[in-house]
Amino acid sequence: MTIETEQGLLGLVHAQSPVDDWRELATIEYTDQVAIDCTWPWNRATGPEQTIGGVGTVVSGHIGTHGIVQRGNQLWIDTLEASGEPTLLTVQELITLAGYESS
Repeated sequence: MTIETEQGLLGLVHAQSPVDDWRELATIEYTDQVAIDCTWPWNRATGPEQTIGGVGTVVSGHIGTHGIVQRGNQLWIDTLEASGEPTLLTVQELITLAGYESS
């Protein structure tokens, strides 16, 4: 899902972006593998810094952490199970936290 904001585009995906450039999601064929890649893997959250192109910020959950995890313009905010507290942020707070704006 992509949300257009005054600060740029905000991408939402369950586990992580399956592509290196968010714009590809509008043109790739939706397959079972794409669905799996959006839903299950979380190697981007544990790997090196990586910015997803074509979008200001990408927000995901799925991995269950004590605090927000950031890698480039990607944020994982699924803190409820690990910390007992949900992470609730406005769109502006997410974009500011990630430090990226798309044009």
